[in-house]
Formats: sequence, C-alpha cells, structure tokens
Amino acid sequence: MFDRRVIKFVCLECGAPLEAEPGSAGLRIECPSCRAETIVPRPALPRLAADATTRRTPEEPEQAFYDEHPVMFGHHPFGFLGSVLLIGAFGLGLLLLAVWWLRTRAVRLTITNRRTILRRGLLSKLVTEVWHEDVRNVQVRQRLLERLASVGSLAVSSAGQDGFEIQADGMPDPQRAKAIIDEYRLIPTAVAAPGAAQTV
Repeated sequence: MFDRRVIKFVCLECGAPLEAEPGSAGLRIECPSCRAETIVPRPALPRLAADATTRRTPEEPEQAFYDEHPVMFGHHPFGFLGSVLLIGAFGLGLLLLAVWWLRTRAVRLTITNRRTILRRGLLSKLVTEVWHEDVRNVQVRQRLLERLASVGSLAVSSAGQDGFEIQADGMPDPQRAKAIIDEYRLIPTAVAAPGAAQTV
C-alpha cells in the first residue's frame, strides 16, 4: 500500500529514484546507484493556488528542471578568444583554457521543483541550498554581451538572510532559471486551494 509519509526524490547526480523516511529530511545519504552524496529534501508543501489541479502534493517527487555549469565563451568572450590566440605560444592558450574549463566544472547550479542547489568544488565540495518556499529575492544580472549570449548571473536569497546565499556567475539562460524558481515559490497571500493545508 502506498505510504504517503515516504519522501520520494531523485539523485541529482544520476537521476535514480530514491525514497526516505520523513525523519531523514535534511540528512545526507549515499545514492546506491552512483555512490554520490545527496541531501534528502523536505516533504513538498501544497502549492497555494486558486485551482486545486495546480498545487503541489506531498507525494510529488523531486525533479531537476535546470542543471548547468557556467559557460566560458558567453561569460568572457574576449578572454576566451585571447586564450585561443595564445595556443600557438608554446601551448599557453591550451593551459589557460584547461584551467578555465576545470573551474567551470567545479561549479554546478541545480534547480528542482523544491529547491535551488549550488555546488562548488571538484575534490572537496561546498553545497548551498535554498528551499523555494523560503525564497525572498531572485536576482538576474546581465551585461550587454551576456544578454546577447543568453548568459548571466543568478542570485537567490531567503527570508532568513540579509545577503544572497546563492550567487552563480556565467550561467546559461538565467532568465529561465529565475522563471523556474518563481514558478515553484509559495505565495503566502494567495488563497489556498480547496483541500490544501495552510501554513501560518
């Protein structure tokens, strides 16, 4: 029989479906498929909306809708072209591009239907996350060339912090990332849908 208390989510590294007891929410567990460490999400709260068909349910599994690394050319086009021109200088350009590429691989921004997660580091990792229902502000910054390349910086803050907990530069399509967060943010002043639990 289906257990409504089980938290259903997916491994953000390999996409394998996972389950955990509600008491383990917020804890780090190891994915049995890829051995990657992942954080058990909190049970999803019902979405506040006028239409009951649009609200989230506690049984809704966590899904990733945005999972990207910073881009190289779109964020720093002149630096990229300069590195390419330096390839003939004893391979210096290749070295610069390789180091740059590794630095972009060390940053990963993931947005699910429940939270925004920023990972930094290759060998050691720093993981920062903000739950959508806690989001106070989402900011996108794009310079002229970045707008032309659909690249920019995304910053997310929660109600409990003064600054931005998550700041990621050079991200592809930051407007889409912001739209996903806005789509899943809870609006406290909205009227709860019939049957939806209200939070105080």
